[in-house]
Amino acid sequence: MIKKIQNILPVIILLLSLFIASTIFLPVLEYDGEAMFSGFIAVFGGEGRVFGSFGPTYIIPFSYYNFIAFFLPSILSILVFIMVINEKKTSVYKMVLGVLLSITFTLSIILIFQVPVNTSYSTVILGQTVTGNYANYQLAIGGIISYVLAIIGSVLSLLYTILQFEV
Repeated sequence: MIKKIQNILPVIILLLSLFIASTIFLPVLEYDGEAMFSGFIAVFGGEGRVFGSFGPTYIIPFSYYNFIAFFLPSILSILVFIMVINEKKTSVYKMVLGVLLSITFTLSIILIFQVPVNTSYSTVILGQTVTGNYANYQLAIGGIISYVLAIIGSVLSLLYTILQFEV
């Protein structure tokens, strides 16, 4: 039974990380219960107007921290999956990869929690460039789902690491 769990955990971890990456298409930040923008904009940036079709234009730049929060678990999980899919025996090599996965998911948890602070904007008002962040915004459904998935991924990665010890 433990061998089956050892063999299926990389697949489950990979799926969780891909689900985290796919949450960028959901609303990530909200203000007063209203979704403000998706994770795609929080990660890759965009622009818009403050008051609909008129008013000053604001620009949200690419955010490295948000990119790491949503995509680093997927990138590392794909690499780990490719490296360990054909190995059936436990090894120190697989244990180290499990520790790296756990660290990556934990980093993702921290950075997803900080998406409002890590998402910045700049706008020009009366010739002056004003910059800020969305610290007073809350995580919307996409951020909450990715947060929960990252917690589950971290726990499963830790379980995968523990299962690599020879009994």
